[in-house]
Amino acid sequence: MKSMLLSAILMTLSASSLAEIVTIEVEDLDKLVSRGVPLVDVRTAGEWQETGVVPGSRTLTYFDEQGRSDPEAWMQGFKVIAGPDDEVAIICRSGARSRAVAEFLDKERHYSRVYTVAGGVIGWKALGHPTVPPQP
Repeated sequence: MKSMLLSAILMTLSASSLAEIVTIEVEDLDKLVSRGVPLVDVRTAGEWQETGVVPGSRTLTYFDEQGRSDPEAWMQGFKVIAGPDDEVAIICRSGARSRAVAEFLDKERHYSRVYTVAGGVIGWKALGHPTVPPQP
């Protein structure tokens, strides 16, 4: 009986410590950001210049123009924005790269809740939302 109770407690604890990736629609991004959840744009500098960025977002390139990444170097900048117990939202051009970054944060870094924006900046702009120049 005690071993069954202990097993149930351990399963509950391990389940509650699992990270969660939540895909949100562009329409819901404002609500998330207004709650204070940091938004990180993982596109390249050229993309930020071309389209602008969602107001209030932080820019931190994950994949370079050739599709390469350096997760360890990227984490140096990212951990200043959000820690493993913080909620954080990731955005890219259309949603594919943000999903990959969310998977990395979930599986490799054990972040508790990562939002990825379906449709990305393309979807944001398609709805008529403004973008701003990236901050240096």
